Amino acid sequence: MIANRQHADLASRAPAAGNVLISNVPGPPIPLYMAGARMVHCHPVSIPYHCSALDIGCKANAGLLEFGLTACRRVLSQEESNERVEHLRAALRDIEALPPVEQASGGASVADASRRYA
Repeated sequence: MIANRQHADLASRAPAAGNVLISNVPGPPIPLYMAGARMVHCHPVSIPYHCSALDIGCKANAGLLEFGLTACRRVLSQEESNERVEHLRAALRDIEALPPVEQASGGASVADASRRYA
């Protein structure tokens, strides 16, 4: 019992392991339904761990990738959080502007490339 009390406050004394956590939860490639209604969005929600400034969650659903950003208000202000969201939006626009994989690789598919290097 005494040992448990000594270790109970360990999180507040330990240094932060990092200040940004990124998680990716792969979902089904097909649409999901509940009571006949199609699930349109699946927003990832998380809780920042000890001394973490930002938690970025990625969740795939029916071919879409959705993001959820959860920030610690003691570390990041609302303006700083909004700035991160704008950076993410700009990066996604850059990715969307890229040519399809088939065009970029000269018509070879990802499966073809993986067979070449196997």
